[in-house]
Amino acid sequence: MQGASRDTLAAVQEQLRRFAGASDPQTLARVADEMFSVGELIDGNPILRRLLTDPSSAADAKAGLLSRLLSNKVGDETASLLESAVRGGWGAPGDLSDAVDALGRESLLYSAEREGRLDTVEDELFRFGRVLAREPELQLLLSDRTRPTDRRIGLLAAVVGDKVSAQTKRLLEQATASSRGRGLEHVVGQISTMAAVRRDRLVAVATSVVPLTAEQHDRLVAALTRIYGRDVELRVEVEPDLLGGMVVRVGDEVIDGSVVHKLSVARRALA
Repeated sequence: MQGASRDTLAAVQEQLRRFAGASDPQTLARVADEMFSVGELIDGNPILRRLLTDPSSAADAKAGLLSRLLSNKVGDETASLLESAVRGGWGAPGDLSDAVDALGRESLLYSAEREGRLDTVEDELFRFGRVLAREPELQLLLSDRTRPTDRRIGLLAAVVGDKVSAQTKRLLEQATASSRGRGLEHVVGQISTMAAVRRDRLVAVATSVVPLTAEQHDRLVAALTRIYGRDVELRVEVEPDLLGGMVVRVGDEVIDGSVVHKLSVARRALA
């Protein structure tokens, strides 16, 4: 998101933060489910999406349309957050759908935080993202929107079973249902990053040909902490195909020091 969309989302996220500070986990989970339902409605109706984001329409008119649409269908908290969203400016109609999804996901993360499960949820999301990275066919099946949603959710349930917390399962279900053409691994990674932000940490993923020693782990954490000026949580994955060296990912930034990368650079230079 850029410009007006980013500013509007930030304002509504701040409203959600204030609300979450005085709410119980069950209320936050309900708000999340309502947000996800509204997100599906908006995403599936391009005309409605345009009406709610039309910059030429008065804010009161858009808020009134939303109020009539959701009357007695969502709680007051959800209605207030969504009203603030449609009263704001949006650079593109699709940004509203993304924002509603983000607000629902954040509500569930707040719910997990209230229950003391945020660390667990973040770890479960990360691990599932790694499963998707190792199983491209599974990711393709879960992300294929030509397949009925209930079949994709059923496949997800068969994969995760009862191995994850309720919040993680709901987040994965929603991501599977509404990835909107984005790779599911990417979406799950975004949600995991949101959880890390809630904990005021950056998550770095180091892929190495062999496991790191405790000393190597600590040195890399210290270096990344200096670079980014924030606490860094380091997660290490072993990938023999690298041949040697290491690849470190922090958000969208990649530091590639693998032998495979160096050989590729050498080939290009020779060519």
